[in-house]
Amino acid sequence: MNEKKHLTYEGSVIEHLSNDEEISIKGMIKSLGMTQTEFSDTFKIPIGTLRHWISGERECPEYTKRMLAYIVAMKKFEDQNSK
Repeated sequence: MNEKKHLTYEGSVIEHLSNDEEISIKGMIKSLGMTQTEFSDTFKIPIGTLRHWISGERECPEYTKRMLAYIVAMKKFEDQNSK
C-alpha cells in the first residue's frame, strides 16, 4: 500500500512523501537552486560525503534522506513565505 504522509510546518502542509517514494539528494540540491558546496555548507554535510551519495559510491541511509527531505521542504516553505 502506497500511503502518503503529509509533512506539516506551522499548520501548513509543505510536502507529501509516500513510504516507497524515491528521494534524490541531487534533486533536493537542485530544488533549492544550490550548488553542492552551498548545500554542504547549509546542512553541515561534509562535501566528500555528499559527493559519494550523489555518485552512488556510497548509499545515504534512508532515514537520513527522509530527514533531509523534510528539512529541505521546510527551508523552501520558509523561503517562499519570507518574500
